[in-house]
Amino acid sequence: MGMEEVTLFFTKFSTKDYILIVFFSFGVWLSYYVLMIFLFKVSGIDLSLASFILIASIATVIVSLPIQGIAGFGTVEVVWGTLLMALGTVEKSIAFTTTVKVHLLAMVAFLVVGAVAGLVYLIRK
Repeated sequence: MGMEEVTLFFTKFSTKDYILIVFFSFGVWLSYYVLMIFLFKVSGIDLSLASFILIASIATVIVSLPIQGIAGFGTVEVVWGTLLMALGTVEKSIAFTTTVKVHLLAMVAFLVVGAVAGLVYLIRK
């Protein structure tokens, strides 16, 4: 795909489309943070909001590096577990088992969100 095709693709969007993209993108990230806070609290790890935002933000940046396994398994758990232990929040065994559980539940939640988005796309089309 050349630059001309990319430019042509983006010129097809209206201002309303860009606003909707930003709105839904913000909603996806907000739902990710809320889901992670909920899942960690349910798992018995009580983090302050500041600690959680710090850990989630660092983890998001590190996990975005192209060193992932299948579905991010391994990278996500190591980053989250290490950051939880670094803050002195939990011990090693709890940190890593909890992050595996949270990763699986988050994947299921995002599959549901993706399915709903796919249905909305099909309905609007």
